[in-house]
Amino acid sequence: MNIVIAAVLSSFAILFPLTVGALISEKSGYLSIGLEGYLNLGAFLYFLLQTAMSPFYAFIFSACLLIVFALVFDSYSIIFSVDHFIVGLAINLLVSGLIPILSEQAFGTKGPIFRGESISRYVVQFMSNSTVYGGVRITDIVAMVAGIAGLIFLTKVPRGMYISVMGTNSRALEIAGISITHTRLTATIATAFLASCSGVAMIGSLGAWVPNMSSGKGWIALVLVYLGQKSIVGILGSCLLFCLFQTLTMGFQKYSMLMAEFLMAVPYLAITIFIVIFSLKKRK
Repeated sequence: MNIVIAAVLSSFAILFPLTVGALISEKSGYLSIGLEGYLNLGAFLYFLLQTAMSPFYAFIFSACLLIVFALVFDSYSIIFSVDHFIVGLAINLLVSGLIPILSEQAFGTKGPIFRGESISRYVVQFMSNSTVYGGVRITDIVAMVAGIAGLIFLTKVPRGMYISVMGTNSRALEIAGISITHTRLTATIATAFLASCSGVAMIGSLGAWVPNMSSGKGWIALVLVYLGQKSIVGILGSCLLFCLFQTLTMGFQKYSMLMAEFLMAVPYLAITIFIVIFSLKKRK
């Protein structure tokens, strides 16, 4: 049982802040389609910077670089009135081509890179017969705290509450003398920072960089926002549900005669089924 809990918590630490970031962008009225790219780039930057500095400073600088990257593209979208969906897709394509170039320059390879020193320390360990088989790492705690902070920011802090208003009634902000542009950029900063935290948790648990290691988590986060009906309780439940499905299907690979690829696809199929059911209920 402890093995399942450890695996779910590790997966949740990666997905939760990312989903909160997706919620913030959705609340602002500008859904962040580039979330997948943000996650991959944030993870790679953290992994790269750890070769030159401590994990703490690598986290700070990688988050700042990702925020600047996100602000450049969002500012471009605002200044030239480019559809944010197109910009988001461009971000994903750019990142998928940019990271291999940076990886080859820095590490001499475009493939997987393992650095044991980039694995984060355990704060809580689950052990059996003196063997550690899981636990909660420092990076997991940082990511989950960031996700909680993101929810508090969105619901309790005036700047965050402006974001929610902008997504439903931007005219009200204009009447109140609040800049819509600044509010949108604030949402972008929050989304990019949370994506960076998810990337840090991903690297901290694996201790390696693997090309496209996000495995579609950016897209899943966007889906979970709607599956959770854009509510705090809803996205917490949808995140935990997906992480539980993912953990159980990985465990079933040892005992099932089904293809591993099919089992790995089960969580995504389950999410798809839930979306179809939810859509049909909404139509009634």
